[in-house]
Amino acid sequence: MSLWLMRGCVAAGAAACSLGALLVARLPDPDGAREFYALVHAGAWRADLAAVMALSLPAFLGVLWWQARRTRRAQEMAARADSAKAEFLSNVSHELRTPLNGISGMAAILARTDLQADQREMVAAIDRSSATLSAMIDDLLDFSRIEAGSLALERVSFDAREMVEEVAGAFAPRARAQGLTLQAVIAPRAPQMVEGDPPRVRQVLSSLVDNALKFTRRGGVRVELAAAGDPLEARAALFRVADTGVGMGRETMGRLFLPFSQGDSRSAREHGGMGLGLALARRLVVLMGGSLGAESEPGRGSTFWFLLPTGKAACALSAVPEPTPEGFRILIIEDNPVNQIVASRAVRGLGYAVEVVSGGQAALGALSAGRFDLVLMDCQMPGMDGYQTAAEIRRREGRAPRLPIIAMTANAIPGDVERCLAAGMDDYLGKPVRLAELSSTLDRWLGARGERRARAGD
Repeated sequence: MSLWLMRGCVAAGAAACSLGALLVARLPDPDGAREFYALVHAGAWRADLAAVMALSLPAFLGVLWWQARRTRRAQEMAARADSAKAEFLSNVSHELRTPLNGISGMAAILARTDLQADQREMVAAIDRSSATLSAMIDDLLDFSRIEAGSLALERVSFDAREMVEEVAGAFAPRARAQGLTLQAVIAPRAPQMVEGDPPRVRQVLSSLVDNALKFTRRGGVRVELAAAGDPLEARAALFRVADTGVGMGRETMGRLFLPFSQGDSRSAREHGGMGLGLALARRLVVLMGGSLGAESEPGRGSTFWFLLPTGKAACALSAVPEPTPEGFRILIIEDNPVNQIVASRAVRGLGYAVEVVSGGQAALGALSAGRFDLVLMDCQMPGMDGYQTAAEIRRREGRAPRLPIIAMTANAIPGDVERCLAAGMDDYLGKPVRLAELSSTLDRWLGARGERRARAGD
């Protein structure tokens, strides 16, 4: 309001001055009229100046208040949008991962039965397709988290040499099936310990090896680890994936790391994918304090590399005792009938005794009636959900030995792990659950529990 009043005063003063000039031109005594006009003109502008000075501070403060209010409203709207986006991603992730867990789990169970050769090929195709779909969901969620600034990364020291060999070993069967060589090359002065988030570093390195095998028809792929810069200082580790594939031109290199972009339409049709892998890999490496780039020429292959800072201290690795599945009983709490079958068969296949219940109240009854060594808990269930069930189990335990509770859920949004731990759970398995991951998790928790049981028996 003050701003409009100030503008009105200035406009009125200008109009008065203009009318005065017209009046002077028509008066019979121009000299006297000019003197009179000069006085009026000066007085009008002095009045304008006084009005501006009187009104400028309130007007300026009003504009600042208005702008601050707009900014605050925009921030509130952005926060609500981020919250709605996170909730949407959580729901979509859960709804996609729940049936996907059933598909991949059933395929894994079916693969361990007596099958004919063509049936085994079909099961393998189902497993590959479900793994591809799971990876696409993971990439979309990771990219959304990075865009929202909500992706949390660890910064720990890990064995880079061991990781390079593990990734190369994991892709070796695929390379042999394609008629390609796959080598892991560790330079003599390559750093042992590197700083970063180990699962994310493995994700980046696996993505680069996957791309190299995808676009290489003859020759092979080398996965290398070396020291960047002066080998004696070894302040950064250089990971490099080199292939003898088709290579790329300058135009393709220019859009290589853009999200949802692929080299050309022909490669998109032939190899599929969303074009997120390299964009996501670069952003993950940057978040870990490193850099990622590529070198390529058409017909001469490509080399992708990334740098990470080296660790400052070595990690002492202790041997984990291998548990014996015999004698351990596991309670599975899962409301989805298909996932009940998948989880129970997978756990029984590992040699453990299993009991399955479909809800929180039934789980509390089963725990009261019998002894269990570990609980696999679905989080989203009708009635008493997994979080409430875990909290009630902890309340009833009191000072009794702590029962390991492993969350087994399709949620994959930042905060899910923290929510599980806050409810009283001890670990987290994301669906679809892979058999190797399930086995290592059970080994880890039941191995420690077996040791405590043995000490109690002594």
